[in-house]
Amino acid sequence: MSSYLLNSSTIKREDQQLHDRDIFYDSVQQVVSPSSVQRSSNPIVQQSGAQSTRTPSSDSIEQALLKPSYHEKCQALTSALSGNLNIRNIQHQYSTIVQKIFGFGQYPPGWRIEVTHKLKSKRDSDAILAFLHPTGPLFTHVIYKLLAEAVVFEFPYNCLPGATKKRVEERLPLPELYNGKLVPGHTSQPVVLLDAFEYYFFVFAHKMVSSSTKAQELYLEPSDWLYPTLLDTYLQYFLPKTGIPDAVPNLPVSNKHPQSPLNTPRIQTPLSRRLGLGLLKQTTPQFSRSLSSQHHTQDSNVDGDIMWRSERIVQILAEFWMGQTSLDLSTSTDFRFAASPGETLPSHDLIMLVRMLIKHLHMFVNTCDSNPLPSHQQNAQTTLGSLKKLLVPRYIQKPLYAFLKHSIEKWPLDTSFRPILETWLTFIQPWRYTVNATGSGDESKINLDDFMRLWEGFVRPNSLFYTVILQDVLSRFSRIDLSSSKMAFQLHRVCKVLNIDELMSILKDVDVSVSASLYPYPELHTTGLYTTGYGDLTEGHVGDAQSLLFSQISNLESPLFDYRPLFSDEVLYQVRILLQEMANAHLRVKTLKQSLQSKQSANQNSSILSFIGLGTISEFNDAQTSADNKEYSTAEKWLETSIADLSNMLRLPVPEAAACSSTESMSGSGSDTLPDHIAKADGRVELTALGRYQVLNGLRKFQNIEYQCDPELQPVRSYESDVGVIQLYKLSCAINKKYGEWFAQQCDNDGLIGYIARRLLNKPSKSSSTLSKYPRLSLRFMANYYFLGYGFLGYLVMSCALGRLPAVVIATVLFLLYIVIMAAVDMARGTSWND
Repeated sequence: MSSYLLNSSTIKREDQQLHDRDIFYDSVQQVVSPSSVQRSSNPIVQQSGAQSTRTPSSDSIEQALLKPSYHEKCQALTSALSGNLNIRNIQHQYSTIVQKIFGFGQYPPGWRIEVTHKLKSKRDSDAILAFLHPTGPLFTHVIYKLLAEAVVFEFPYNCLPGATKKRVEERLPLPELYNGKLVPGHTSQPVVLLDAFEYYFFVFAHKMVSSSTKAQELYLEPSDWLYPTLLDTYLQYFLPKTGIPDAVPNLPVSNKHPQSPLNTPRIQTPLSRRLGLGLLKQTTPQFSRSLSSQHHTQDSNVDGDIMWRSERIVQILAEFWMGQTSLDLSTSTDFRFAASPGETLPSHDLIMLVRMLIKHLHMFVNTCDSNPLPSHQQNAQTTLGSLKKLLVPRYIQKPLYAFLKHSIEKWPLDTSFRPILETWLTFIQPWRYTVNATGSGDESKINLDDFMRLWEGFVRPNSLFYTVILQDVLSRFSRIDLSSSKMAFQLHRVCKVLNIDELMSILKDVDVSVSASLYPYPELHTTGLYTTGYGDLTEGHVGDAQSLLFSQISNLESPLFDYRPLFSDEVLYQVRILLQEMANAHLRVKTLKQSLQSKQSANQNSSILSFIGLGTISEFNDAQTSADNKEYSTAEKWLETSIADLSNMLRLPVPEAAACSSTESMSGSGSDTLPDHIAKADGRVELTALGRYQVLNGLRKFQNIEYQCDPELQPVRSYESDVGVIQLYKLSCAINKKYGEWFAQQCDNDGLIGYIARRLLNKPSKSSSTLSKYPRLSLRFMANYYFLGYGFLGYLVMSCALGRLPAVVIATVLFLLYIVIMAAVDMARGTSWND
């Protein structure tokens, strides 16, 4: 990878974007001639002249990177970088160090930081954390020095997010992060030039979205893993929850680093005529100094550079982790997202990191030493105050909105949706991440005045996260089985978090403003639920809420997006259907729970397993039955609370089916009633479509159903060996075919022999088979895994104590003695056959 030293006389004026870019790139060509640069399809371009220059420092760095263990690499690199390094020599080694650490470009897999467990590799983890710490050797002796000298590095264009590359190809406005960094290359692709600080975090962020990082679910506890810990370290240092970030050591005050325009006007897109906004011209972003740069020249030079680092980190992480999806601004006819080439769903670990970032940004924005109020109410006169005020809406809102909408739409309908759901809930609950937050999660206790005063300034500018995404989430829940306890818990989380009267009051205010715009006639928007539940709204708020909402839609959604108010009749009708489905699921879970409890108390079935003390087959499933019972109880609880919360949230009546909670009412419409069916003339019954639905969902069932075919031909159970069942069935058929009539004669005996035979043999079945008309010997119980396990364990214990042959003899005698005793008991009771 080439590194270039900028000459301060090269850039004459930063306010002229195209002119400056040409001058800058011409100066780059003067420093490095095309003959000395090898450009290929590889991500990194190396300078051949730098490789031929050998210095003691470069040799020591290369030797350090060849050490066998990671802690030895860190120690050797620390020693090599702590010396008196020549900045022109270290700039050629810096990119190699960063690439080998993170496995970037031609050096995969690197130090495998993303899969390193801190407890399992404590020594290596501690060494890497110390080396890569913002005050560690790499930052102090290399990055900050290169940053002071305005050295830039080339980042491969192919490694940029797919959405960004698509915007470059279609010549659409780019994110502010790339202002002044994309210049023409020798090939058809542009070149991304970054300073040392930006280059490090580009590679750091790219690690979690690269193809070399497998989609794993490691970060269930992020604090136990090295990469999330390193991320938390950077966030705590550059975006501290209290105070301001530390000044960069040994970094002279300069204005050489590229600035990102925090004060640049937003790029506007056309909106639908239905919203009454007309067509807005797209504006091309102009170069201007960032917020940190403004304060850099006006108030404090040091504060400007400090805030610039904090600003850059958020931009880079948002670009790589959330910028993989974007709205199709040209061909989309609804809110769906256009998939970029190679675009996939985010991994579980990446989602956990995005959630960590959102949590920390909430804490960073909502805390301040001098004024503990949320940042949108602070007086933005200082650099830090302005940064906190504009950080989330400027850099996080748009990519996070696209990230969440794309994931919610494309994610499979299974329980793995939980991380995405929690990420969304984390963003829409900033009140949980403040200095005074109790962490109890009881949002219902928030005072109305405090909520309006503190959080209305956050909810209104982000109302699409509460209305549009909520509709997508509820639509998703209407397509899944809510009787699952995990799915019911996800629905419970959504309803619990949003069931805040103050929050719904703000969202309804927004919907009323949209209703007034779409339907200017009062009689069209003053009926129904718009005038009940939350009281009247003042007319002064309508105009502000309307303009703020239209600004959000213009910035976040596609031009032809059709906004549906949350409290509109269309949406409320869909919610009523979902509530009815929730009530049906609640009823179904209760029915299944009762059916499970009745099975536990059922009588033992006739089986030769009971003869040898193994009991019935159902007893082997007690553990599974207990787990199912617990799951049904949990799902029942979550569904009950979800129905109440969702009904209260949107002021909808509770469905009647959800009000049925007594066992008597459940049994009247559940298991005691036959499914809908048609009786045939030959005695058979045929289920209707409704009856099949009732049986499949456990709402109704037939009683006393018996298996009419040969019992030996029943499907193989999960607790049986399929090979054993087949072979034992063949052996049983051979024995029954030869001794069937003799078995029948013995069973007809009224003496002890007859009772013994009836204990060992099964009753004749009702099938049409000739063999099934006689009493039969069934050996299928010997294919049961439980029988094999208990039998082997008993034989092992007896053989160790008595020997192999005595163990077999004693087991056989005990078995025959047990059969004779049970037959004698049956004879005394007068039992005709073992039922």
